[in-house]
Amino acid sequence: MGKTMAKIFLIGRIAEPTVRHTEASGKPIVTFGLATSDRDKSGEYLTTWNNVVMFGRTAELFEHKLLKGMELFISGGYRLRPWVDKDGNDKMSPEVTAWECIILNNPIQRDGDPTPTIAEAPQEEAIVNEGSIKGDVPF
Repeated sequence: MGKTMAKIFLIGRIAEPTVRHTEASGKPIVTFGLATSDRDKSGEYLTTWNNVVMFGRTAELFEHKLLKGMELFISGGYRLRPWVDKDGNDKMSPEVTAWECIILNNPIQRDGDPTPTIAEAPQEEAIVNEGSIKGDVPF
């Protein structure tokens, strides 16, 4: 069988503040929730909560720039990440590894610092602790 790939494109709003983790090597990891919406056949909006993780250079560029409510375009890989809950049960969580991030709107600038708009992330892997997305829809 040839090489396979799972790639995903998302446009949504940051649903919660970003969380910074560090790999054993010292490289940063940034995680956050991204809310995406679509309409069903009846016209009702359905919101999907997506776990997004950034590694390496992308994490360095965006860890202090992303704010709750910002609209982003994310391009990256999609996978189901295995983890074990507090009761010892095996679980699977969908996760998007952001290879490219474009800020579509930035209503808040910090100290006049221009926000980077595009970054390419090396395709690195790391173990990230399970985090659930909580809170209301940010828009």
